[in-house]
Amino acid sequence: MAWDGTGTPVTTATYSAAGLTPANVEDRLAILWAGVADYATCSADQATRIDDAITAVGMAVETWDGTDWWWLRDTGSFPTVDGTVSYALRTVNTNDMANLWAVQRVYYDDDWALKSLVWSDYQDWYRLIRPNAAEQKPLGYTVTGEPPYLWLYPLPDTEYTLYVDYTKRHSKISAGAPTGGLIVPAEFQHGIYIDGAAWWLRHELEDAASLRDCPRFMEAINRMRAARPIRYGEDPNDLFPDAQSGTFPNDRRVKITEDGVHILNPYTAP
Repeated sequence: MAWDGTGTPVTTATYSAAGLTPANVEDRLAILWAGVADYATCSADQATRIDDAITAVGMAVETWDGTDWWWLRDTGSFPTVDGTVSYALRTVNTNDMANLWAVQRVYYDDDWALKSLVWSDYQDWYRLIRPNAAEQKPLGYTVTGEPPYLWLYPLPDTEYTLYVDYTKRHSKISAGAPTGGLIVPAEFQHGIYIDGAAWWLRHELEDAASLRDCPRFMEAINRMRAARPIRYGEDPNDLFPDAQSGTFPNDRRVKITEDGVHILNPYTAP
């Protein structure tokens, strides 16, 4: 049995199925480390140290040994606005992209991908071409800044839904109300967020590598590695990755067959 901070016992199975909330973790660490009844009765310093520990172990595991965790990849979407050129990605759709770290690609619902530009090339377009360019369906984008903004070209002439494949980062945990929540999968959360954070607090760690000495944290890491799903190649009909490198047209869907490269679903600008 475990305690969820409300006075109601909950089973480990409940935690495994539904996942922990930041408040669950804060309350449990208040008991295990601070020796108080719950997070609400911690001192201000204890509460800060608990939240910092949860954040630290979350950030540590997402980059652990350079592992390419499947749970760090996600897809969000947002609507463009007529005449609006830039969009704050973490807030333009708070349900999908609150913990976005890096954009992998941007595309429409028919899988037609927008061309990615480096910021300097986009600035050249914005200064030299944009003043005389008509609004239309966007053809490309760049991402810059922290927090990240996505800039489109040309300016959209109406509302279009854009899809964004992205990688996540762990958000700062603060008083049970983080921006992006606990992103480690539910099956492994206890070993990471409770056992790992408790170890961090008890040993007053500053270096994430020291978590290697925490048996339960490492057990969760090893279980995640063993449970990693098989990665299949991308469907060549959808967003062929070589398009971004210029091997194939970046603005067309392509299909690779024995007869060569076939362009699918050609796009015609409005």
